[in-house]
Amino acid sequence: MIDKTLIKHKIVPWSYLQGKNVCKATAAKFYWPNALISVLMFLALSMPVIANADRQSAELPSHVSKHLMSTMRNNLESLAHITYLLADSKYAEAADMAENNLGMSSMEIHFKKFVGKYLPKGMRKISKQMHKAASDFALSARETEKDGDVNRSFSALSQVMNQCVACHDLYRVNRAD
Repeated sequence: MIDKTLIKHKIVPWSYLQGKNVCKATAAKFYWPNALISVLMFLALSMPVIANADRQSAELPSHVSKHLMSTMRNNLESLAHITYLLADSKYAEAADMAENNLGMSSMEIHFKKFVGKYLPKGMRKISKQMHKAASDFALSARETEKDGDVNRSFSALSQVMNQCVACHDLYRVNRAD
């Protein structure tokens, strides 16, 4: 039995929709959030497994490491919520969440005065690119609100996630103390 909450948030197994009398547009609303959430979950859960010797170590003080890890978990939660909003055609809300939680304006809060000065140069660069990509996504989502071009928004959102993947592929955080 599928929980009504899962249906409300459009998180249902694809197999549940198969064999149902569901139009393609309705099925697509269920497919995109599931696909993106699956990718995000894979990234979140596989990071410890793919920790290899090729990644550079970012030695951070314990308090900075804890803050960074918390921020990354919040970023992942924001990405998941943004996909829900896109699936519900709430593009302006998705844009606001992206800009406020992930965009360049959020970078001011988390990084410039606290974490950024401890990060290796390359890690700082990727971080800035992720925040810039999130701001670009916010602009794309606002345009989607006007013209309905969802593909542009998904493409812009994938650029945000690509920065996450790049950083996790190149760096691992170690506590220096």
